[in-house]
Amino acid sequence: MIVQHRNSQLKYVHDIKKNKMLILFDWLLEFRFSTIDILSQRIGSKPTNSYRLFKQLINDRYIQKFSNIHTYQNFFMLKNSGIDYLKCESRDISCAVTNPNKLSKYSTIMHDLLVQKAILNRIHLFDEVIWDKNIERVQGFDRPDALLRTKVGDNVWLALEYERWDKSKPRVYKSFINHLKSIANNRYSGVLFIMNNDSDLDKYKKYFNEKYWPVYEKYHYSKYRIIDNKILNPSSLVSNYQHKFMFILDDHID
Repeated sequence: MIVQHRNSQLKYVHDIKKNKMLILFDWLLEFRFSTIDILSQRIGSKPTNSYRLFKQLINDRYIQKFSNIHTYQNFFMLKNSGIDYLKCESRDISCAVTNPNKLSKYSTIMHDLLVQKAILNRIHLFDEVIWDKNIERVQGFDRPDALLRTKVGDNVWLALEYERWDKSKPRVYKSFINHLKSIANNRYSGVLFIMNNDSDLDKYKKYFNEKYWPVYEKYHYSKYRIIDNKILNPSSLVSNYQHKFMFILDDHID
């Protein structure tokens, strides 16, 4: 998704509405779903001021509401008319989702909302966003929660990981090594870890600052073991790796 912004030069109501629609539809195309709070913030408005617009978009069959079994919130997603609108705007609609049944039982919906909020609160820093499900799979690598192209430098891409829950030490190090290998293979230039709480932030920093990283393998559904006492010197893969990883606390959690 190329990041579009509100055009403050527009004067006519029709043009302003079209500008808002394209920004909203781009977001729903990329992330497949969202909430009225996130979508309203995306167009620089408050939910109470956006209900009329969203009601019109629903009535015109551009978007639709759906519910998810894991939460009581209502969500929005595109309908076929919304996809047609984006197609006329030369958007790639090959990954578009319009069937609410595909999302009604989606188990990581709350995590993905936090990813959306984290990106939205920093949207001014990026020119392009690629969500997890739209990142091309590469064998041997796990996909991050998102890829972000920064406005600083020349085509600099960052991976984003939102850590909602506490992870075991083996899973943390497997994540570190996965990102380190991705950086070494020029898949992106760095990674931003956004943490849900102070304790996880401190733990990740402590693990990261170890001179050598243990290398784990999964040998059971949820069990890990170190591979023959194997350790990794991260600088052997990326010489200045300390400058490629960033850890911050999410201070925008609702």
